[in-house]
Amino acid sequence: MKIKAHTSLIGNTGYNSHSRNFFTYLDKLIPIKVRNFTIGENWNGQNHDKEPYLTEQHKNMLVEQSLWENEELKDFPIYSYDENFIPDVNIVLVESNHYYMYHQYNGYKIAYVVWESTRFPDDQFNNLLTFDQLWVPSTWQKECAIEQGYPSERVKVVPEGVHQDIFYPEKVDLLDDYNDGRFKFLLFGRWDYRKSTTEIIETFLKTFDKDEPVDLIASIDNPFSVDGMDSTEERLKHYGFEDDRIKIKSFVSREDYIKYMKIGHVFLSCARSEGWNLPLIEAMACGIPSIYSDWGGQLEFARGLGYPVKIIGEKPYSLGEGSTFNDGEGHYDGNYCEPDYNDLSKVMRDVYENYKDYRINSLIESEIIRRNFNWNKAAEKGYEILKEIEKTEYFKERGNFFDIDFSDGARVTINGRDLDYKVDFIDGDTNKLLYSNTIKSGHWTKCYIKYYVNWLIRVSIDDEVIYEYKLDLTNKKVHIHFGTKALGDTLAWIPYVEEFRKKHNCEVVCTTFWNQLFKEQYPDIEFIEPGSKFTISNRIPLYEIGWFYDGTRNPIDVRTVPLQQTASDILGLEYEEIRPEFKLGYERPIEEKYVCISIQSTSQCKYWNRLNGWQRVVDYLNGIGYKVVCIDKNKVFGTDGYWNTIPTTTSDDSGDKPLERRIQYLEHCEFFIGIGGGLSWLAWACKAKIILISSFSKPFCEFQFDCIRIYNDNEKSGYFNNKDFILDPGDWNWNPLKEIKSMDDWYEFETITSEQVIKEIKWLERNIFYCEEDLKIREINNE
Repeated sequence: MKIKAHTSLIGNTGYNSHSRNFFTYLDKLIPIKVRNFTIGENWNGQNHDKEPYLTEQHKNMLVEQSLWENEELKDFPIYSYDENFIPDVNIVLVESNHYYMYHQYNGYKIAYVVWESTRFPDDQFNNLLTFDQLWVPSTWQKECAIEQGYPSERVKVVPEGVHQDIFYPEKVDLLDDYNDGRFKFLLFGRWDYRKSTTEIIETFLKTFDKDEPVDLIASIDNPFSVDGMDSTEERLKHYGFEDDRIKIKSFVSREDYIKYMKIGHVFLSCARSEGWNLPLIEAMACGIPSIYSDWGGQLEFARGLGYPVKIIGEKPYSLGEGSTFNDGEGHYDGNYCEPDYNDLSKVMRDVYENYKDYRINSLIESEIIRRNFNWNKAAEKGYEILKEIEKTEYFKERGNFFDIDFSDGARVTINGRDLDYKVDFIDGDTNKLLYSNTIKSGHWTKCYIKYYVNWLIRVSIDDEVIYEYKLDLTNKKVHIHFGTKALGDTLAWIPYVEEFRKKHNCEVVCTTFWNQLFKEQYPDIEFIEPGSKFTISNRIPLYEIGWFYDGTRNPIDVRTVPLQQTASDILGLEYEEIRPEFKLGYERPIEEKYVCISIQSTSQCKYWNRLNGWQRVVDYLNGIGYKVVCIDKNKVFGTDGYWNTIPTTTSDDSGDKPLERRIQYLEHCEFFIGIGGGLSWLAWACKAKIILISSFSKPFCEFQFDCIRIYNDNEKSGYFNNKDFILDPGDWNWNPLKEIKSMDDWYEFETITSEQVIKEIKWLERNIFYCEEDLKIREINNE
C-alpha cells in the first residue's frame, strides 16, 4: 500500500507537532511520503535542512513542498521525490478549511481533522463528505460529526499522542523561577477566548491572596491576535491583571518547556474547548497534577484522570472566538462549553492545599497516559485502519482493482495490469486451502462453497501477496434466506439465525414465509417477505438455509444430521438443540381436559400408515376421559387412491385457520400426538409434551427434548435419512424400499402399531407431572 500525507510537517504549532509525530511513527509501520505546506524560519528556498528537529527519516518522507507562485499554489520536488510514485491512499491532515482539503486526489482519500466546536461550517462539512473516511482524534469529535450527518461507518477515531520518551516523571535541574521556593501554577498556550485565558488569570488572582506563596507561570503570547494588542504585558494591563505573581515567559525554548512540565507544581487549563490539548497530555505524562475543563476532545485521554472543572453549559462558538484569534476565515459554527469558573477556583484551591496526595496520584496516572496514549499507539491505530481499508473490495493496490462478491459463493474480480494473478480461497479458521486459481486482469474466479466460511482470500503475483481480504461481518448486513415454505423446517432453523447474529454482531436480514411468528420474538432481526423489493450489496454474504445435495451449500450431508443442524452447519455454528422463541400466553380454548393430534402430511411416506391406527388411539383417549382435538388444516388430504381422513371421533378443528389458534390449543393441551411434520415442531415450540410417531425418519432427525419418539429400527424404517436415497417431493408415493401400488402396500409396510402408541400414552399419563428437564426423548424400539 502506498500512502501519501498532505500536511504541514514543518513548524512549531499544534498541527505541526501532530503531523510530524503521527506520520513519523506511522512511517515506521508503513512507508509514508509527505507533501508539505508550511515553511519554517530556516527555509532557504530549497530545503529544510536547518530545522533543528528534522531527521534523515523526515527527509526520506518529504517528497513535495507547496509554495505560492503568482498567487497560485504549486508543488515542487524536494528530498525523496519520485515522479513514478502514485499513492493508493491520501491522508490530508490539515485544518478543515485548508487549501489541501479542496484539492482533487486520485485514490482513496482520508480527511484527518482536529477541531474544537460541535459543528463544522456547512461548506466545510459538505466538502469533508467527499472524502472516503474522516479521521478525528477523539470520540467526542466522532459523535459531533455523526450528529451533523457524517455516516458513522466512515468516521474513525485516531488519537494523538505524547512522546513517552521525553515527557515522563524525572528530576531535572531547577529553572531560575523555582529557586524562590514558591508554589507554581503553569499556564501554557496562546491568550485566546477559546482557551479561557482571561478567565483563568482572573480566577487565579481571586483564588489566592497576595500574601500566599503562589505564582502563575504564563507562557501565553498570541502571535495571531486580532484584539489590537501587541503583547501579553499589554493585555494584562488592559484587563487590570498587573500582578507580581504572574511570571510572563515569552516563547520558551523546547528544552525549557520540557523542564517546566517536569518541575511545575500544577498544570492549569480550563478551555472552552480543545481538539486534543497537547500541553495537557504532556503535563499529565510528566506526572504533575493537571486541571482541565470536563468537555471536548481532551477527554479522550483525560477522562477519569487529573482534576476536571465542571461545565455550566454550551454557548455558540461565534460569540467570542474571533475576538482574540484569527482563524483565517472569519465565520464560525457550533458551540463551545462554558466552564464553571467558581468550580475552577475550588479545584485550584483543593489541589494547592492537598498537593502532596494529588502529586502521588498524578505520578500513578502518568503511567496510564504514557502507556495508552503515546505516539506509537496512535500510529498503530492508524495502521490498523489502513490495513482494513486495504482489505475492502474497492481498494486499489498497485494499480489493481479487487472486487469481492458474496452473492453466490465467494468471487474475486480483478481489473489491473496484464499479469497473472493467483487467487487463493482459504478457510481462515483452519488455514485450509479450499480452492485456488490463476486469472488475468478483467476476469473473475470463484469458490462455489455457499455455506459460511470464515474467508481469507489472498491474491499473489509471482508468489508475492499483494492483496488480502479477511471476512469480518461486524456491524455488516447479512442476508439469510429460507427458500422453504414448510412450517417445520422454518421453526427448526430460525433459532440459529439469531445465534449467528449474536456471534458475529451483525445486522441480519431474514426472508421466511412465516415472518409473523418471529418478528416480535426476534426484534433484532429484520424480517422481509419473500419476493419483496429489497436490495442488498452483493458484497455481503447471502446464506440460503435448506436441504441441498450438490456439496456446495451444506458442509455435511443433511440426511445424516438432525434437521436443526442443517441451519447451524450452513451458518458455521456449533450445533446444540435450541427451541425457537415463541409468543405464548393465550387463554385456554376449552375447559375440558384435551389432547391435540395431527395426522396429515405432504407425502404418504411421512404418514403413520397403520390401518385404523389413529382411530384406535383416539378411541382409547376418549375412553379415559380426554377430548381429542384434531388441528390439521385438512380434514381429508392425499391424492387419488391415497386419501387420509382424520378419525371420526375427534373434535374437528381442521380448516384454514389462523396459526395463532393452533398455538392457543397447543399451549394448553395435556399433550400432543403427531408425526414428523410442521405441527409437531409447532407443538414443541409451544412447550407441549409430545408423542411423535414416525417410521419415515430416524429419531435423531427431530427434536430430542420433551419428546417421546416411537420408532422401530428395522429394514422398513429411517429411509429418509439413508444417504443412498433422496426424497422426491413430487412423488406422493415415494418409497425407495418398496413399490407402492395401493394403500394396502403402505399398511403392510408400516410396523408401528396402535398398541405401541397407547403404551406410551399410559407411560405419559403416569409421568404427566415430570418437569421439562426430566422428559427427554423416550425412544421406543419394538422390532
